[in-house]
Amino acid sequence: MAQIGAHAYISVLIRKKLSYRKWFFPGFLLGSILPDIDYFFSKIHEIINIPSYLSFLNKTFAHSILSTVIIYLLLLIVYELKKDKSILHLANGLILGIFLHISIDILFFFEKIDLFWPLPINSIYLWDKNLPIYIYKLILALEFVFFRWFAHYSIDMILHHPGKNRALIKVQTLWMKLELSFTAIFIICLYYLEIQNVLIVFYLGYIPSMFMMFYTIIKIWDSLDAFSKDIMINKKSEDINERDNLININ
Repeated sequence: MAQIGAHAYISVLIRKKLSYRKWFFPGFLLGSILPDIDYFFSKIHEIINIPSYLSFLNKTFAHSILSTVIIYLLLLIVYELKKDKSILHLANGLILGIFLHISIDILFFFEKIDLFWPLPINSIYLWDKNLPIYIYKLILALEFVFFRWFAHYSIDMILHHPGKNRALIKVQTLWMKLELSFTAIFIICLYYLEIQNVLIVFYLGYIPSMFMMFYTIIKIWDSLDAFSKDIMINKKSEDINERDNLININ
């Protein structure tokens, strides 16, 4: 089940637990949603007749450990060529975000995952019972709530560290309004339509929202990184104040 908005939300929640390294958190956030890119290809596969040599695109190939390792190795090669520590931090953040995504999906994903694609190893599926339809529908609806939250979150990041992204606030505000409208429309569809038609409506809204989230992360990359740095500075200041208070008490 597509849960890219929920993954982004979880990543932001645990941000304070992560140490600051340049580009690490933006990479971590991007990695936490990147595996769900295979949903786009799988839905395209259902609409268009994909050649047999590209048939893997209808699987959860982006959730594969091997795919993750390949991405990491490619980034390490770039790092060796550029000798830029930011690229290494990006690679580490991205790989950690991807593994977090995969781990959550293994525990809470309600479809099979090709964890070892393309090796001939059985898919992983921990749920041997069908999810109650009302819970399934609720999770689908919540995705658009999470998308709206992310649009609001991105505006907050821009306001803290605008850089060259002030104009993006209008775009994100419009995105928030669209997500709210689509959430209302989708809830109505949940009541009146069969689940097969509901899924069509869902992906009509989900796929553009997914790409909008990718676009937003790239655009506000510096704002995300600067805000993460501020959090670490504030955390150090709080630790110093707490230590001083303890010393004064003693």
